[in-house]
Amino acid sequence: MIIVDTGPLYAAADTSDSHHQASAAIFEETSEQLVIPVSVIIETCFRGRVQRNHSEGACDRESQKQRHEFYQAGLSRLQ
Repeated sequence: MIIVDTGPLYAAADTSDSHHQASAAIFEETSEQLVIPVSVIIETCFRGRVQRNHSEGACDRESQKQRHEFYQAGLSRLQ
């Protein structure tokens, strides 16, 4: 079981993050059960909102689509 924190979760979802590739690879390749505390989900969403308000690169439609797909894939693994 892996308890996921905000930093790696956000980096995996944000293609403009410098740690995106490494974080996304960990989530995609692990066979461990992922546990994401509610507080981490809230913090990640808040961080994404702040980032979108301050960075045009994180706001583009392709980045939003990739983040959505990543979150959906993560949610399906938790069920």
